[in-house]
Amino acid sequence: MDRRTTRVFETPEDMDSGTKFTTNMGDLVVVRYHSSKKVDVKFVNTGYTCNTTATSIRQGLVKDPIFPSKFGVGFLGIGPHKMVPNGVTNPAYAKWANMMERCYDEKYLERKPTYRGCSVCDEWHNFQNFADWYETHAIDGYQLDKDIKVKGNKIYNPLNCLFVPQPLNLLFTDCAAKRGELARGVRRSKSRFRASIRDHNGFRISIGSFPTEEQASNAYEKARHDKIVSIIESGVYGELGKFLYQHI
Repeated sequence: MDRRTTRVFETPEDMDSGTKFTTNMGDLVVVRYHSSKKVDVKFVNTGYTCNTTATSIRQGLVKDPIFPSKFGVGFLGIGPHKMVPNGVTNPAYAKWANMMERCYDEKYLERKPTYRGCSVCDEWHNFQNFADWYETHAIDGYQLDKDIKVKGNKIYNPLNCLFVPQPLNLLFTDCAAKRGELARGVRRSKSRFRASIRDHNGFRISIGSFPTEEQASNAYEKARHDKIVSIIESGVYGELGKFLYQHI
């Protein structure tokens, strides 16, 4: 006599098809229950589907990679690039998160009003797309710039962005929101106008004091031009330096 028996697993009541669970990424609905180890689910807001476990569902551990979790705009996306691979923050993710913060974090914009009005292109809302571009273009220790190629550009995108060394990037930075109506590199000092320029560490170096804003501005622009030319002619940045010279 065969004493073996077949165990029949019944679908738990809270895992019936159509059952919704609330998560911090929106409602999740059960599409099909196969077993406690395999449950097909779908996120209502984005339509993302995956299979997971009943325990993960109940504990709220299921993640939606296309939910805009970064300031309501950016999302991790589906692909090979991880946020923290092997316990170490991905440099591409750190740069992406910082870019999103500069454009969409109101607290950051209150501290740095220069970035108000800036945005990230739709393609780069997906971290996977930015990480692909980053791995091809990034240079260790360089800064991500959006407006050297196109003066006044306010949109981070793969056509206009490039990585530049800090000393040169500082010379191209135009802190219009901070300085007000005065020309770049010019500060008012009582009845006179002071011109100054930043060194390679970001500290201001005085150029001089002038009776008019125009004279101070001219002195700054000459000093800025000469400094950029000096850096480029040193050859330390190679072809990149020559390219940036075209955008002075």
